[in-house]
Amino acid sequence: MRILYTGVAALPLTLRLFVLAKPAAADKLTFLATGDWGGQDTVPYYEDGEMRSAAGMAAVAADLSPRFFLGLGDNFYSDGISTDVHDARFNQTFEAVFTGAALQIPFYPTAGNHDWRGNMSAQLAYSTVSARWTYPHFHHRVKEAFTGDDGQAYEVEVLLIDTVLLCGRSLDDPHAPAPGVQRDDLAFTTEARRDDAMAWLGAALEASTADYLWVAGHYPIWSACSHGPTAELVAEVLPLLEAHRVTGYLSGHDHCSMHIADGPDDASGGYVLQHVLSGNGDDCCYPPTHLGSVPAGSLKFLLAGHGEYNPSREVAGFTSFVVQDRASGMRVHFHGANGTVLYTTPVIPPRERSALLSERGF
Repeated sequence: MRILYTGVAALPLTLRLFVLAKPAAADKLTFLATGDWGGQDTVPYYEDGEMRSAAGMAAVAADLSPRFFLGLGDNFYSDGISTDVHDARFNQTFEAVFTGAALQIPFYPTAGNHDWRGNMSAQLAYSTVSARWTYPHFHHRVKEAFTGDDGQAYEVEVLLIDTVLLCGRSLDDPHAPAPGVQRDDLAFTTEARRDDAMAWLGAALEASTADYLWVAGHYPIWSACSHGPTAELVAEVLPLLEAHRVTGYLSGHDHCSMHIADGPDDASGGYVLQHVLSGNGDDCCYPPTHLGSVPAGSLKFLLAGHGEYNPSREVAGFTSFVVQDRASGMRVHFHGANGTVLYTTPVIPPRERSALLSERGF
């Protein structure tokens, strides 16, 4: 058991000692994910939907005992972190919101377009301050092993990529930060940084032999909501994921929830890439204005808008991932803000690890 300090003298926060939650039971592995959870830049610095979703996550986490949770970008609305590692927003929008006992686990973020309007270096540096916030680089990975119900060893890996560095800002963002906001030189994508990001992703995919391999970024590849698909990711990243038989791609940006299953072997019942969009961490939902922009027949679940695609009038939500063994596979649960399960994916099988090991000369 490790006890870590998560306070900073400059924050309006007394000394707090967090005991990180115990890992999940050895016979399964679980984790949580949510995107676009970043509150607001005026008092009280959080949204009602974010608070409700955090409470729902805490309740679900108490039952599932997750190993970690993923932040899928737009961590701090509307202009990211405006000062440095001592910025009070880290406490006001993150530490003081995700307070559930079962949420005292590692939190792995990636950056969204709103984060890049501020000081991204501060978000990286906050890893040295917080007991939970773990953000060592713009592109980083999570790898966890566990023993399944069948007694076999399994590995789950998540590669977190910075899609703003890959694709640039979304079209609805201004090309300058808000007045008075610090901005890193990295705020604008360059060809060199895009090439570096793609090289990192390609090498990480090539090296992975995980039974379940997910790639997570802020911008979606496919989306049926108002932002729609991301052309650069469709053209450059999607073929790479399919070539390496990645389990799925996890994203936010559109304030919706959706499950899209589409892949090169879809018609034959073979490999299909899973797309999980979980972008309603504090607000739901954007309208489904791009229903015709996703591959035909691929949309399996959609929570969007305030009408027929959101009959329970959800205000926020998140996802949970549960994997037990080869027979049970992995399932992804889409939750409303209070933790209610709105949809569960069919069983997602593991990658063929023996074939992957052979391909890589092991």
